[in-house]
Order: sequence, then structure tokens, then C-alpha cells
Amino acid sequence: MQVEFLHYPHAVKLGGLGGDRQQRRDLLGRLAFGHELRDLARLRLAAVLLDDKAYDEALRLLEAKHAEPVAAQYAALKGDILVAKNQAAEAKAAYKLALEKADRKNDAFRSSVQMRLDALGG
Repeated sequence: MQVEFLHYPHAVKLGGLGGDRQQRRDLLGRLAFGHELRDLARLRLAAVLLDDKAYDEALRLLEAKHAEPVAAQYAALKGDILVAKNQAAEAKAAYKLALEKADRKNDAFRSSVQMRLDALGG
């Protein structure tokens, strides 16, 4: 199962799972090893759903309970989805939360979130 998860992004890029949302959900449901990998799988699937313009489904995935170390990434992706839905005020709140949750030492991530927030009028 871990191998299937590790190859998941490549399968999506090659079109192996690109059009089958149910197959993606099934894969996520089978990830019964460790919360950390499940959290990362949810994050990755939400990003794929954003690309597919399945915004509400992506947001539902991000509402799932997740570990604190990935909270900033969840909030930033939520902001990206809300931007795609033309919900600027909610996106700003999500980006601000991402900055609050982000590791102070992760300058690259913090800068990318700050740029997105600034683009919305901060």
C-alpha cells in the first residue's frame, strides 16, 4: 500500500488516475498506515481535485482532522482553492492561518504564502 501511495502522483501525471475520482478516494481510504502519510495523501488528493476544479470535494478533504505539522500546508491549499472559487476574503483568512501555523524557519513556504496573500490585497 505504501508503494501505491508513493507512485500515486506519477500515476496522476501519466493519466492513470486522472479522471477517476472514485479510484482516488478508494486509494485514500486504503491508506491505513500512519496518520502522517494519510495527511500527506489527503493534501495531495486535494491538490489534484483543485486541478480538476472539484473545489468543494477538495475543501471537504482539507476539513478532515490532520496533524499539526501539516496544518500550514492544509491552510495554504485551502486558500488556493478559495481563490479558485473567487472567495477572496475567505482565502485571505486561510493564508493568514497558514502563516500563523508555518514554521518560522521555513522562509520559502512563508514567502510563497505571503505573496499569495499580498496578491489579494493582504
